Amino acid sequence: MVAWLALLASLTLVAPPPATTGVLIASGGADQRVLVWKSAAAMTEGRSLLRAHADLERIIPLVACAPLSGTAALEGADEPGDTLRGVLVTQGEWAGCRGVVEGEYFRRP
Repeated sequence: MVAWLALLASLTLVAPPPATTGVLIASGGADQRVLVWKSAAAMTEGRSLLRAHADLERIIPLVACAPLSGTAALEGADEPGDTLRGVLVTQGEWAGCRGVVEGEYFRRP
Protein backbone atom coordinates (compact mmCIF):
# COMPACT_ATOMS: atom_id res chain seq x y z
CA MET A 1 0.00 0.00 0.00
CA VAL A 2 2.79 2.41 0.87
CA ALA A 3 4.51 1.58 -2.42
CA TRP A 4 1.35 2.49 -4.35
CA LEU A 5 1.07 5.81 -2.52
CA ALA A 6 4.72 6.57 -3.25
CA LEU A 7 4.19 5.74 -6.92
CA LEU A 8 1.08 7.92 -7.11
CA ALA A 9 2.90 10.82 -5.44
CA SER A 10 5.83 10.53 -7.84
CA LEU A 11 3.53 10.54 -10.86
CA THR A 12 1.80 13.73 -9.74
CA LEU A 13 5.17 15.42 -9.38
CA VAL A 14 6.35 14.55 -12.90
CA ALA A 15 3.03 14.87 -14.74
CA PRO A 16 2.88 17.73 -17.23
CA PRO A 17 0.72 20.70 -16.29
CA PRO A 18 -2.85 20.56 -17.56
CA ALA A 19 -3.53 22.13 -20.95
CA THR A 20 -5.15 25.56 -21.03
CA THR A 21 -8.35 25.91 -23.02
CA GLY A 22 -8.91 28.85 -25.31
CA VAL A 23 -9.97 29.88 -28.79
CA LEU A 24 -8.12 30.75 -31.96
CA ILE A 25 -8.74 34.36 -33.00
CA ALA A 26 -8.05 35.78 -36.47
CA SER A 27 -7.37 39.48 -36.80
CA GLY A 28 -9.96 39.86 -39.59
CA GLY A 29 -13.04 38.54 -37.79
CA ALA A 30 -15.09 35.40 -37.27
CA ASP A 31 -15.21 34.38 -40.93
CA GLN A 32 -11.41 34.43 -41.22
CA ARG A 33 -9.15 31.43 -40.81
CA VAL A 34 -6.15 31.09 -38.50
CA LEU A 35 -3.05 29.44 -39.96
CA VAL A 36 -1.77 26.73 -37.63
CA TRP A 37 1.79 26.00 -38.74
CA LYS A 38 3.43 22.57 -38.47
CA SER A 39 6.32 23.97 -36.38
CA ALA A 40 7.99 27.20 -35.35
CA ALA A 41 10.47 26.79 -38.21
CA ALA A 42 7.61 26.22 -40.68
CA MET A 43 5.93 29.39 -39.42
CA THR A 44 9.09 31.45 -39.89
CA GLU A 45 9.57 30.12 -43.41
CA GLY A 46 5.88 30.45 -44.28
CA ARG A 47 5.62 34.05 -43.10
CA SER A 48 8.70 34.95 -45.16
CA LEU A 49 7.13 33.29 -48.21
CA LEU A 50 3.84 35.14 -47.61
CA ARG A 51 5.65 38.50 -47.39
CA ALA A 52 7.45 37.68 -50.65
CA HIS A 53 4.10 36.78 -52.31
CA ALA A 54 5.45 33.31 -53.10
CA ASP A 55 3.40 30.66 -54.85
CA LEU A 56 0.88 29.02 -52.49
CA GLU A 57 2.22 25.59 -53.47
CA ARG A 58 5.36 26.45 -51.47
CA ILE A 59 3.39 27.66 -48.42
CA ILE A 60 0.65 25.02 -48.08
CA PRO A 61 3.01 22.16 -47.05
CA LEU A 62 4.11 24.26 -44.05
CA VAL A 63 0.54 24.65 -42.71
CA ALA A 64 -0.93 21.99 -40.42
CA CYS A 65 -4.50 23.32 -40.71
CA ALA A 66 -6.58 26.48 -41.06
CA PRO A 67 -9.55 26.52 -38.64
CA LEU A 68 -12.05 29.36 -38.50
CA SER A 69 -11.58 32.15 -35.98
CA GLY A 70 -13.39 31.25 -32.75
CA THR A 71 -12.51 27.55 -32.96
CA ALA A 72 -11.74 25.96 -29.58
CA ALA A 73 -8.19 24.77 -28.94
CA LEU A 74 -5.96 23.58 -26.13
CA GLU A 75 -2.67 25.29 -25.43
CA GLY A 76 0.20 22.84 -25.14
CA ALA A 77 2.38 22.77 -22.04
CA ASP A 78 5.52 23.25 -24.12
CA GLU A 79 6.21 26.73 -25.43
CA PRO A 80 7.79 26.75 -28.90
CA GLY A 81 9.03 30.32 -28.36
CA ASP A 82 8.42 33.52 -26.42
CA THR A 83 5.61 34.74 -28.67
CA LEU A 84 4.36 31.38 -29.97
CA ARG A 85 1.81 28.91 -28.65
CA GLY A 86 1.63 25.21 -29.31
CA VAL A 87 -2.04 24.34 -29.88
CA LEU A 88 -4.32 21.36 -30.40
CA VAL A 89 -7.57 22.17 -32.22
CA THR A 90 -10.48 20.54 -30.36
CA GLN A 91 -13.54 21.29 -32.47
CA GLY A 92 -14.74 21.69 -36.02
CA GLU A 93 -13.43 20.23 -39.24
CA TRP A 94 -9.82 20.48 -38.04
CA ALA A 95 -10.32 18.79 -34.64
CA GLY A 96 -7.13 16.93 -33.72
CA CYS A 97 -4.84 19.24 -35.67
CA ARG A 98 -1.69 20.11 -33.74
CA GLY A 99 0.71 22.93 -34.50
CA VAL A 100 1.98 26.41 -33.69
CA VAL A 101 0.36 29.85 -33.81
CA GLU A 102 1.56 33.28 -32.80
CA GLY A 103 0.45 34.16 -29.28
CA GLU A 104 -1.87 36.92 -30.49
CA TYR A 105 -4.00 34.31 -32.30
CA PHE A 106 -4.69 32.26 -29.16
CA ARG A 107 -6.97 33.73 -26.52
CA ARG A 108 -7.67 32.24 -23.10
CA PRO A 109 -11.19 32.67 -21.66
